[in-house]
Amino acid sequence: MQTEAVPTTENPAQPDSKQSKRTHGGKRPGAGRKPNLAKRVLAGVRAKNAADILAGIDTQALVDDLLKNGSRQLKWQVLTALWERVYGRCSNSHAFCAVLPC
Repeated sequence: MQTEAVPTTENPAQPDSKQSKRTHGGKRPGAGRKPNLAKRVLAGVRAKNAADILAGIDTQALVDDLLKNGSRQLKWQVLTALWERVYGRCSNSHAFCAVLPC
């Protein structure tokens, strides 16, 4: 004897449309730029206070240590900052800005 499956007239349960939309697009945890903690900490520091803070630091030894022991990215950031303070920031019109002083 064969048993036939009786078709049901009810549709299978559909997921709630609001629930399914939450998983597609939109803001995700951890997405976007990471906060720059140095900018947050130094946001309220004025120029005079910064000068007082820097007066107590051996900047030459600090830069030497960063260039000797820092990561490749940190070394590049230190050298870029020093270069910009000596020669100024390049404008976008200079094609060989990274190689030659502006």
